[in-house]
Amino acid sequence: MLKIISFFMGICGFSYEVLLNRSLSTIFGSVVYIQGAVLFSFLLFIGIGALFADRLRRHLSSIFLILGVFTVFLFFLWRADTISLIPKIQSIPVRVILSIILTAPGAFLIGTIIPILTDLQILNNNSSRKQSFVVTYLFYHLGAGAIIVLLDLWWIPVLGIKAALLFLATIIFIISFIFNKNLFIENGDFHFERLDSIKYTIFFIGLISGVFQLALLKTHFHFFGPFPENFTFMIATSVISLGFSSILIKLGLINLKRWLIILPIFLVLYLFYIWGGIYGVSYINQSVDLDSGFYDKLLRFIMIFCLYSPAYIIFGCLLPVFHLSDKFNTKAALSINSIANAIGFLIAMFGFYHILSLKMIIILCVAAVIIYIVVIYRDINKVVVSSLVAVLFLTVWGSLFKDIVFHFSYRFFESVPSLNYYLKNALGYKSYRAGGTEVSLIKTQGGDIVVIDGYKTLRLKETIKEQDRWASDTIGENRFEFLVGAMQGYITPEHNNSLILGVGTGITVTANSLFYKNIDAIEVNKAILSMQNIFNNFNYNLLSRKNVNIHYDDGFNFLINSNKKYDLIVNNVPTPQYSVSAKIWTLDFLRSIKKQLTPQGAYSIWLNGGINPKATKIILKTMKQEFNNCYLAIIHPMYSNLICSKTLVDIQQPVSHSDINNYVSDFKAEDLKYLIFPVKNIKSFDDIPINTLDRPTLPYYLDPILSQSWVKNKPWYIFDYVDIDWSRMPDAQDGMLKKRCEILNQWASIIGGVLPNFCK
Repeated sequence: MLKIISFFMGICGFSYEVLLNRSLSTIFGSVVYIQGAVLFSFLLFIGIGALFADRLRRHLSSIFLILGVFTVFLFFLWRADTISLIPKIQSIPVRVILSIILTAPGAFLIGTIIPILTDLQILNNNSSRKQSFVVTYLFYHLGAGAIIVLLDLWWIPVLGIKAALLFLATIIFIISFIFNKNLFIENGDFHFERLDSIKYTIFFIGLISGVFQLALLKTHFHFFGPFPENFTFMIATSVISLGFSSILIKLGLINLKRWLIILPIFLVLYLFYIWGGIYGVSYINQSVDLDSGFYDKLLRFIMIFCLYSPAYIIFGCLLPVFHLSDKFNTKAALSINSIANAIGFLIAMFGFYHILSLKMIIILCVAAVIIYIVVIYRDINKVVVSSLVAVLFLTVWGSLFKDIVFHFSYRFFESVPSLNYYLKNALGYKSYRAGGTEVSLIKTQGGDIVVIDGYKTLRLKETIKEQDRWASDTIGENRFEFLVGAMQGYITPEHNNSLILGVGTGITVTANSLFYKNIDAIEVNKAILSMQNIFNNFNYNLLSRKNVNIHYDDGFNFLINSNKKYDLIVNNVPTPQYSVSAKIWTLDFLRSIKKQLTPQGAYSIWLNGGINPKATKIILKTMKQEFNNCYLAIIHPMYSNLICSKTLVDIQQPVSHSDINNYVSDFKAEDLKYLIFPVKNIKSFDDIPINTLDRPTLPYYLDPILSQSWVKNKPWYIFDYVDIDWSRMPDAQDGMLKKRCEILNQWASIIGGVLPNFCK
């Protein structure tokens, strides 16, 4: 029974963390700060809770009851009016503090449970403290790992966040009822020995593991993509690995002395394992056409687990190996380790990460472990020998490993040839970090490639000739970004106020500023804002635009706090692979958008053929709930804009349209109107869900289509999902489709492909 309870408490504990993380990052935005605050608060207050375990041992049933009540409170907090109220808090420090406060009560209560269950295991099974702790630790983390995987594969997208919180509260109440009705709960007196010197080792290794964990979390964005479930898969990997650590200890394969000998050399060998592992990932990506299906996600989880679990397993042995006697102070050890993890993660997140490269952080972590073990346990000769060998291998790895792979986009790992190509042709990189995020400029012969936390946005230099299939498009990707900001000028009758969500490299904002008198541009990534001077040569001197006001904020929050009406609102954020941007594509946000538009105002979103068809259908179906009057602007065969207005409007020819010729050479401004198609109807998709704040289905179907699928997908796929309103196109009525098809054919020649059916 206690094993089952431990398993279910692992489910409850980490469901609580993930659901809070997802909820708070949705409400507050600033996802890096909020995720960091939730993780820090969870680790810290679990440690504090463990300190109070002795005093609360006789009240375990009450702990479950209070935790269930608090979860119900979170269920009622997750309301539309609350969600719209909380973001009005503008101060990021206040948002962080509130996130910590909301996470703390549950984390504190959960932190008391492992020590108490360990004591109950001893009393009711007559087992040693070490065996009782290992069993409790194992089942707790197995439950945690199982539910974390299911949360993103099924629970959240199917049930929704509110239903998931209610279901979680129900599980907790059932556990509380079981404890009330069973007689195996006994009171006992336990006399613990002082940790003395052991506590310093637990604290130091826990501190280093917290720093090391940040490095692993950051690299997985680059290797596997910044998708929300990948973050969850990493957390699942860590907690399941802790369970495997317990198994190794239980089977007697690792003891304290053996662990001290293994730890230095193992950590260094793991660095070489990572090196080879990225080629293994690239080979699997090349061999398997990954999409967003259940089995594809499961395969990605297996890859993440295989790549990262060895490090978590070896660090996870820390607490079990020190359980040397029945008087070992479990609750104190747990507390010290959790608090040290929290401090290490905090120092790394807001300290080391902003001044050191990921490669240097990893080297310092491994070197610190080696130095500490040699100094403290130098009387064990094999520890000294192992550490000297580790230093030798660490020197080799540090001199040979190219840390530029920690700045690559996940797209660079889609095949072994792709990885080799970028390793060979990358001339170097520059990294810019702020607010916990990173923007890398990868220098290649084809120009600077912008990578934001593993997400490739565009290449910042026009290429003259396409060298091979990995190179940029022949006319330069920055031109597409420019057209994204220019096309909307042909739709809105008035051109007074425009709001752009997502500054990025600034090219789209500059283009939009040619058509509208006042521009509010919102950017949530502090690193992007700090780089605008660098982008100045590529974004047509955005910073000189006097009619552009750039704001550092979350777009959702900005709209709620703004009373201004806009003629145009542009969704220029990345495809919602980040959970923080996913809310921009929800039905709830569309309703807020509609309130802020002028009577003839328009809202523009971009549709990327690189995402799978189901994700595209979710976006279109969600848009259809609020907007019926839409235009399709064809920017690129795989890249379109959907521009929808509150009322039916005709295509305009803005006064400043000719200015486009001054910024984008070899393109005639008057040809733009031939790339805009009025939409009669967005097709119905009966089996497709709508994306909402409570049930964020979209982020779970956003895996990119890798190169194999990209080649298979025909250009202008978007025409398959809408019906064009030919009656509103004078050129079509006059039988002049030839001009449109010539322009489309010109665009098709960029990457090859076929014309739409109406041009055949």
